[in-house]
Amino acid sequence: MLKRRLRRMGDAEAYQELLANDFFDQMEKASAGHLRLALFQWLKSADFGTGEGLQVAYPEKPNFSLLDSLGLTQNFTLKAFLEHRTLTLDEHDRIFRLPRHESYQIFESLGNRHLIAVVPTNGDDDSAERSEVVEDLRYQIQPLLVGAVTAHLQSRNIVH
Repeated sequence: MLKRRLRRMGDAEAYQELLANDFFDQMEKASAGHLRLALFQWLKSADFGTGEGLQVAYPEKPNFSLLDSLGLTQNFTLKAFLEHRTLTLDEHDRIFRLPRHESYQIFESLGNRHLIAVVPTNGDDDSAERSEVVEDLRYQIQPLLVGAVTAHLQSRNIVH
């Protein structure tokens, strides 16, 4: 339908406006309305290396199928992250009444999938790149994935 509408356009400015509107409609669908993901998608689709203006490709909807492989305990842990924003292992133990080793395994499984990360503290960028779960550190859902995690948990009727 877009191609037919573009063929009927005689004015170059109206042509560009129609393309821009369609691009941003696709961007909104691909990012599910989440601003951070939309900005990331825009940067990913823009080609700044061309000498003649800005070239953009249509955004692709990210594939979050890895969320479908999560177990019930992992899903409820993500819900706890959404409710509390950040958690430590100790807080997770108390919320879910689990032994430390089980909380550790859950955090490690979510960290290995890059769903959670260490909360940066006072310019400490080194802690954000740790691959193992550390006891006294605070963790959060990766900021770019909050929208996808929320949508996943809504599809499972875990959050409203």
